[in-house]
Amino acid sequence: MQKLLTLLILIGLVLLLTLTLAGCGKKTPPGEPDATPSSPKTPVEASVPEPAAAPITPAPAKDDANEVAVTVNGKDITVGRINELMAPQISGNPVFDPNNPQSAQYRKMLYDNTVQMVIVETILEARIADANITVTDAEVDAELGLLAKAYGMTMEQLRAQAQQLGQSFENMRDQARKLRSYMKLAQAENPGLTDVNDAEVLKYYEDNKDRFGTPEQVRASHILIKVEEADNDAVKQQKRAKAEELLKQVKEGGDFAELAKAHSDCPSSVRGGDLDFFARGAMVPPFEQAAFALETGQVSDIVETSFGYHIIKATDRKEGSTPALEDVKADILENLKSSKQRKLLRAYIDKARDSATITYPPGKEPQPQQPPMMPQP
Repeated sequence: MQKLLTLLILIGLVLLLTLTLAGCGKKTPPGEPDATPSSPKTPVEASVPEPAAAPITPAPAKDDANEVAVTVNGKDITVGRINELMAPQISGNPVFDPNNPQSAQYRKMLYDNTVQMVIVETILEARIADANITVTDAEVDAELGLLAKAYGMTMEQLRAQAQQLGQSFENMRDQARKLRSYMKLAQAENPGLTDVNDAEVLKYYEDNKDRFGTPEQVRASHILIKVEEADNDAVKQQKRAKAEELLKQVKEGGDFAELAKAHSDCPSSVRGGDLDFFARGAMVPPFEQAAFALETGQVSDIVETSFGYHIIKATDRKEGSTPALEDVKADILENLKSSKQRKLLRAYIDKARDSATITYPPGKEPQPQQPPMMPQP
């Protein structure tokens, strides 16, 4: 994950209250196989918070700390308070370095997002106080556990990631506590809307069986005679003739791995042509169809793809498997409930904002602005 993206994800955590959530595939050509073996997919939906694409307004100068940034239900929020909340995100981070030509734009984006966060906090915290809602440490741990799981991390890895980027883990806990309190408030005022029944679990299981367990996989080696885009018909015929000669040698008992090492134009030649295990969808269609049609130990005829001419040998196979419903039911319940909770909280916050009185000082109203371009890695 790019450093900037990681930073923005963590900023998104601090700005979770805006609830801008987001939840990506590529074909791996046989000439460039994916080095990572296929692994089982989980049914748990990873929800990745991102900075809100809210309207952007310039951050006032630091010496305007007592100036009002926004007034929410009669309560003034000062620029100093906004700058205080922004400081941990800015300190020591190269994105906000004055030498970065886009630093001012990033700062404006962060300023506006922080204002929006404080607006939501001010509205909801007043309601929480009226409803006498509290959140236990165990509930905070559970919230952070879900976040860590969404990113494929352990709690210790999440803590280390936060510290690496200068984020206080205690501040992260505070944000998680707030998020859980807002959810409890929304659920208390809308009982039953996040419940999940057995029929919903079964439907999700039936509709998403391809997301569970392990797909069928084949292990194959190949010899590639590469065809370049500039090759004319005569050159292509010569290359196909070379592939035919190599296929003849294989069928007459030639060592496939040694022939691949000596003649294949694929980087896999150093491994005797071995591409390891791959599932359907990983390779270009003609290659995939030929590979999965082979029995273990069988060699294909010449297979033509956009890369050139292939001789494919199937060397192993793993049959696909789908776990029983009971084995994944807990994960499905968690996924469905989490999805319903996010929808409920988004709707609840939108409704709460619509009913609130939010005013900006003259000239400080948010103005739409295009976010800065992301720098290339």
